[in-house]
Amino acid sequence: MANLQLDESFAKQKKDIELSLARTMLTFIEKGTYTYEQSQEIARFILREIGLAKTPEQVLSFLEKLTLKWPVFENLRGLYRIKVKDVANSRKRMGEVSQSLASLV
Repeated sequence: MANLQLDESFAKQKKDIELSLARTMLTFIEKGTYTYEQSQEIARFILREIGLAKTPEQVLSFLEKLTLKWPVFENLRGLYRIKVKDVANSRKRMGEVSQSLASLV
């Protein structure tokens, strides 16, 4: 049950990241921050890489690669890094609780 909740939480976080990336891209297009060709390159990179990410750590790795290529995504990476740490801490704590409960049985 707990892992299911974490998986659902990760799925929601990943969806939130995808929406934030889409909104950011729209802003870039509206402001003319990148050329049409550059925007296409960024969009292709995002679509290809985000689909491969299956864990919070992989999403963070994707965001780090994205930020290396296009530093304007740094804020999004920073926010997500905090969320990944929260999920990792929750998993660790749940493992500790499970071990404690198992030792009682």
